[in-house]
Amino acid sequence: MASNRRLSWIRVLGIWTLVGLALVVMMYMSLVEDVDHYSLEEHCVTFFAQMYRGWIWALLTPVVFQFRREIRRRHSSWLAVGGLHLLAAATFLVWCNIVRIWALNITFGMWDLSMYNIDHIASIFSPFTIVDFYLYWLTLGAGALYDIDREKRLVEQHEEQLRTQLAQAELAALRQQLHPHFLFNSLNAVSSLMREGESGKAVEAIALLSQLLRDLLSHTGQQEIELR
Repeated sequence: MASNRRLSWIRVLGIWTLVGLALVVMMYMSLVEDVDHYSLEEHCVTFFAQMYRGWIWALLTPVVFQFRREIRRRHSSWLAVGGLHLLAAATFLVWCNIVRIWALNITFGMWDLSMYNIDHIASIFSPFTIVDFYLYWLTLGAGALYDIDREKRLVEQHEEQLRTQLAQAELAALRQQLHPHFLFNSLNAVSSLMREGESGKAVEAIALLSQLLRDLLSHTGQQEIELR
């Protein structure tokens, strides 16, 4: 279980890392006229600004997944569900960009508490920051697909368990049918040997039958036994 959870986290981080790289390319394409004049530090800031965006959303992915499930469980109205998701998308838009800018400032040594007043926070937003709004809906759709796949796998697992239980019930019923018929036939065979005067063979047959019944009792509940 821990290994599967770790693998899932690696997959989520890998996907969002690729998204971050795609955003880096989009950012450079939008700045194609100015990028030649960038210093090395500006290139680094541009790169990490988008990578931090992807990594932040990697951390938020399970939050959005769980948030979607809670809204779906608590609300049946599409209007209420849509309104709550719009509010959440706007909230994540603001929060993600604030955290991302703060992470950049810490990374490049530009941390100054005087910069973090309302006016400065408002100034950090640009038209490109709206991408976080769309990333919320992208994550929401991924959560829906993930839950559909998970429910499908749970149904398949439940059906497999039912098939196993049915096979066990059929096997138990078959055993109950075989035991009386087997004893009836065996005792008839012993009776025939006694009538024919084959008392030695009859005693041997009874001993073999006794041993067989003892072995059957010792293997009760097992799905397979050795042929011999």
